[in-house]
Amino acid sequence: MIDEEKFKSRLYELIKQSGKSQSLISKELGFTRTRLSNILYSRSTSAVTLDILADYFGVSVDWLLGRDTER
Repeated sequence: MIDEEKFKSRLYELIKQSGKSQSLISKELGFTRTRLSNILYSRSTSAVTLDILADYFGVSVDWLLGRDTER
């Protein structure tokens, strides 16, 4: 099961730790700024998007979704 709050919290943490703005991260990922905002504020996103985010930040999808304690 996916822990939505943990996902959002971890994604915010990764963004903050990167020292980059959400706009810059969106650009580097090839996302619109709106797409990243929607990921942060909505309840769902695609598996492809999760994989892209996990690769970008160097973490596992399971960690990002709150299903694992190891990055």
